[in-house]
This record gives sequence, C-alpha cells and structure tokens, in this order.
Amino acid sequence: MFDAKSLLDRFLGSQAGADLQNKLGGMLQQGQAQGGDLMAQAKDMLGQGIQAIQSGQGIDGVVQQGKAFLDQNKTGILTGIAAGALGALVLGTRGGRAVGSTAVKLGGLALVGGLAYKAYQNWQNGEAGTAPPAGTAGLSAPPATSELAPPDAEGQNALALLALKTMVAAAACDGVIDDDERGRILGRMSQLGYDPEANSWLDSEMVNPATAADLAAETAGSMEKAAGVYAAACLALTIDSAEERTWLNGLADALAVDANLQIQIETEVSALRAEDPTT
Repeated sequence: MFDAKSLLDRFLGSQAGADLQNKLGGMLQQGQAQGGDLMAQAKDMLGQGIQAIQSGQGIDGVVQQGKAFLDQNKTGILTGIAAGALGALVLGTRGGRAVGSTAVKLGGLALVGGLAYKAYQNWQNGEAGTAPPAGTAGLSAPPATSELAPPDAEGQNALALLALKTMVAAAACDGVIDDDERGRILGRMSQLGYDPEANSWLDSEMVNPATAADLAAETAGSMEKAAGVYAAACLALTIDSAEERTWLNGLADALAVDANLQIQIETEVSALRAEDPTT
C-alpha cells in the first residue's frame, strides 16, 4: 500500500509547504556557502540594468545575466510550488482550496481529525450551533483517545485513505473528472516522483469515485469517523453550487450525521478558511 498519509498532506498543502520551505532554506544555505546573497545578486543586476539605460548602452548583456540567474535558482522554488499544485489540480477544478499554513503546522490527517473532533465534541455536549468555531488559533490534533487519532501507522494510513476517497468523490460530485483533467493530475504526480501505486489508485478513484454509501460503510458506525469524512468533504468544496450542497446533504444522510453536527463541521471549516491566509 502506498503512503496515503503523505498523499493527504499533498492534497491539503502540508507537504507542499514543507517542501517549499526546505527548498528555499537549502538555496539560502548554498548561497551563504558560496559567499553570495541571492537577493543581493538580483539587486546588483537591476542596478547594472539601470546604469546601462542611463548611459545609453545596450542592456542585452544584463538581460542574459538575468536569464542565467533565474535558470540557476528557479528549480528549487518551482519544485515546491509544483507539489502544492496537486491538490489544486484535483480539487481546484471543483472549487476546492488548500489550507496550507495550518496544514503545515498540524499535518493533513491531524487537520481533518482536529476539525471533526472539535465539531463532534460541541455536538456531543449539546453546543453545536452555539459554540464558537476554533479557527486556526484553537485548532489542534485530536487526542489519543479519539477514533480520529489511530495509534499505529496502519490505522493512520487507513484513515488518510478514507479522507482521500472522500475528497476525490467530492471533487467529482458535479460531474465526472474528465480524461484531460485526469491526464494533467497524473502527469503532475509522475513529475513529482510519486509511487506508481498511488498514481494507479488515484486514477481508479477518479474514474469510479466512491459513493456516499461506500464512504459511510467505512466508518463502521463510528460517529467520530463519520464527522471526519464529512470534514474532509467540506475541505474539498467551497459549497457554492446546488450540486455540491445536494451531494453534501446526501453524504450527511448516509453517514447519519444530523443537521446540528453537519452545520458545526461546516462552520469549523469556514472559520479555518477565513483565518488561514493561504486559503
């Protein structure tokens, strides 16, 4: 089985953000080791260009230097950004958004679980609809006692896989993901060096997305897991079309998530997006 937990991180922007930070950090260290600051180099080239214009000289040489500078330093940045585009490719076509900075802090699985657990606790305590949402400041991973926080790697991977199935199904709720979209998504995964098994799995899910009944069956009657599935679905959608609302309501019915819990989960996701600047 491929690493579903890592793939979920990619979908929600967690791994992409970490990759980008690492790439930029490596570039900075390399620049320091070579005794040069990339920004200083860029400013120097800008200064040369201004001097060339003021003196009436040609700037072709400066332009060529600038192109060489970008060629030498763009790879690290673009690799990190490309990783972040995976979730956008799958979800963005249906209005989905990443919650990158929060996902970087918690990790994708902890983010989904934390949202669901907070909403579930409010619902269980009779506070659904009245308790304020956690937002980014109050959000944390679910405790070890929760079914949303499996203690072993196998359980975590299985829960991440369920979240991924849900997000892909949500992305396809207003129409099947067509061949062109699938080609772009799988091509990007190949470029980023994903496990071929992950590519094959995602291709299969996009062709035959899970139904609401399929997803509900995997919760095995656990209301905490049901809340987790619904939270993952809400993270994949902006809920701005009749098709999305109808699909979410059908999912809530299949999961036996009542209206109060459904509203609380949607409120938590909305609050997170409102506070997360990467949303």
